[in-house]
Amino acid sequence: MLFGAPFLEQHLETVSLAILLTCLTTLPFLALDDPCVRRVNAVYFSPRQPHEWFLAFLGYGAVIGTWSSSALLILDWDRPWQAWPYPCVMGALLGAFFGILLYLTHTYTTNCRRKSALHDPSSSLSHTGNMGVKVCMD
Repeated sequence: MLFGAPFLEQHLETVSLAILLTCLTTLPFLALDDPCVRRVNAVYFSPRQPHEWFLAFLGYGAVIGTWSSSALLILDWDRPWQAWPYPCVMGALLGAFFGILLYLTHTYTTNCRRKSALHDPSSSLSHTGNMGVKVCMD
């Protein structure tokens, strides 16, 4: 059983979660210029471009959110929000949201490092003292 899914019942709910996860993890790759399996693997395991980082953070956030929220399914509280697949759907959406926030943070800090390196030629991003981290107030 993956994510606590009932194997022989509640097919509609299971398919709904599968469609949501597909929309969050795989469907955005159709926006790429070359959406092939090799490219998907490259994006998830070694992203280089900003849009690749976005796709990786979005996909990882959705899957990690779904997987971590499935722990709520095994609790015996018998609450309506605990029924299959509500926790996994909310976990996927929250995970994708936090993935986007992580992407924005990553992009902001990367741009700040680049701007700092361009404006201060004496500093080096590989210097071990400050690790290239400077506050960007532009």
